[in-house]
Amino acid sequence: AFDLTDAAVVLSADLLYELDDDLREYIPGLFHASLARFDRCAATLALDCKTLVCNLVHALVIRRPERFPNTDIAQKSEAVARKCFHALLSSKFPMNPWSYEELNSVDAKVGSLASTLVEAMHPVEKDILVRWSKYALHYAAESADFHDAFRSLQIFCGLSSSLDHESVFLITQGLLNCYSSSDYNQRKFTGVLLQTIGRIVERMSTSNLSLCPQIFWIAVSFMQCEIGECVFVALKILGEIF
Repeated sequence: AFDLTDAAVVLSADLLYELDDDLREYIPGLFHASLARFDRCAATLALDCKTLVCNLVHALVIRRPERFPNTDIAQKSEAVARKCFHALLSSKFPMNPWSYEELNSVDAKVGSLASTLVEAMHPVEKDILVRWSKYALHYAAESADFHDAFRSLQIFCGLSSSLDHESVFLITQGLLNCYSSSDYNQRKFTGVLLQTIGRIVERMSTSNLSLCPQIFWIAVSFMQCEIGECVFVALKILGEIF
């Protein structure tokens, strides 16, 4: 069954071919809603998600070359955009590039696609990486649906190469809420949040890690957790710190 966000994606997919500047503040949410729904079984919804992504990139990159600093940068972004179009609209590209049931194995696919979109848009949307990363993390923290929250964290991992204090705070709040919950899916999500920290810590420099002592204490606090997966991830995080 469609929810309100599904309906919004379907209704706005074709309209975004000519994006008005007033809608630019909603770009992270539009991209995020689309990528998170690439695995829906309804063919109409999956196709409209791809159409929305392509139309949004076309409106921002292809139709407005005057917004770029120079012709070379405009041409490079256009080449990346067309590569994205070819991948998404090719007959060889499956209607559902990953299945709804796939979770851990799709990290690279989701992250790669999100990174390609950011690469194409960054010259004209300088803050798109930061805005989309924050949107993805906030969405994961606020979503009541385990699947949507998981996909959001995968997109966040694909976009982010570091953690700031706001991100650590949100994840910490999520860890507290999930670990103390009596609901099985919420407790299961504790491990997912720790894995998110672990994946990004692997890409962080030692100097950046030293700015977030909370990460160390989060890992230490889960060393005696009864969830085996959490203990394993906590050990990996401590290994990266030291």
